[in-house]
Amino acid sequence: MDFQSMMETFAEAWVAANTQTPLTEAAAAAAAAATDHSMVDSGNEKYTLG
Repeated sequence: MDFQSMMETFAEAWVAANTQTPLTEAAAAAAAAATDHSMVDSGNEKYTLG
């Protein structure tokens, strides 16, 4: 592979890795929601008797 071909391949891979599409955004949001424990509501934090 010559230098020009290597640079073109790198540029294409760079664009593909850094392009946000609705599918990748949805996957990222789902992964964030699955790992964000602060969003978990056990049901007893919001309401207190008193």
